[in-house]
Amino acid sequence: MPAVNELWNNKKIYNIYFSVYTSLDGIEKKEKRFRRIFIFNRNMTHAEIAQVIYRKMDNIREILYIREIAEAISLSD
Repeated sequence: MPAVNELWNNKKIYNIYFSVYTSLDGIEKKEKRFRRIFIFNRNMTHAEIAQVIYRKMDNIREILYIREIAEAISLSD
């Protein structure tokens, strides 16, 4: 039987508050703010998390905070 660390990946759950620009008419930009839950690998720094968010979401204006809220595990692939 495999060891537990071979079956699971360590993760952390973060509450991230960020603002985005939205535009209905393509001209006027409006700022909206969101709080969302994200799950990242346990060993990532806040700077690395911010880089991933900015890279994956092209309309991000600003990340207002990144707060760790819990540790978690996920099944290995």
